[in-house]
Amino acid sequence: MYDQLFKCRPQRFAVAVNTLLTTITCSFVGMTYAAETASFADQCQEMAMKSKFSIAFEDVQLVRDNTRNLDELRRLSQLTPSPYHFVYGLTRAQAKAEYEIHPVMLTGADGSICATPSILVKIGLSELTVYLAKELINPCKRAAVDDHEQEHVNTWRSHLRAGTRLFEPVLRRSLMRPFYFTRADEVQPGLKRQIDAVLGPLLDNLQKGITANHGEIDSPYSYRITSQRLGACP
Repeated sequence: MYDQLFKCRPQRFAVAVNTLLTTITCSFVGMTYAAETASFADQCQEMAMKSKFSIAFEDVQLVRDNTRNLDELRRLSQLTPSPYHFVYGLTRAQAKAEYEIHPVMLTGADGSICATPSILVKIGLSELTVYLAKELINPCKRAAVDDHEQEHVNTWRSHLRAGTRLFEPVLRRSLMRPFYFTRADEVQPGLKRQIDAVLGPLLDNLQKGITANHGEIDSPYSYRITSQRLGACP
């Protein structure tokens, strides 16, 4: 069984009872003025071609907690109730998505501004804990439940790693262009809106894939297999 705590902001990225925490850092690399030798639009386009997009996966060490009894795990499991699980084991994960914006701005002769963002996105886990009921003193039964929980652990890690590979070309295709503003104070919120509009659906689809995979692991068939293993233990 698993309990998902995928946090993000804004709220449309929310799942379960929490939200995916997105940390945004803006660092303005600099503002320059358009040269006389090329059109403002051409210089903005050239500047956009130098934008950088980087996606990184950040893992966390798995924590194992064997101190909770069945009643305590049952109470923890109420976050994601299921009629199939025995609450001998529980996996809790908190995923995170953070991005930093490093814009470069160019000012035209009429005072208009174009800005291009370089973006660093970090996707990963800030918490990953597997709970096994302390009543599982039989090594055979403990191994059967632990194997089931390990499937949830692998799902979190594999899907989040896949996200780092899939996000970059989409971000590059959508955001590697100049964005135009009339004032400098419009740049940060304006770029953030553009990035959120692209990153939001990507995170939403990633979450849906993770949830679907967890559902397969926690299916009646999967629990039946685990029950058979438990029944075969001495």
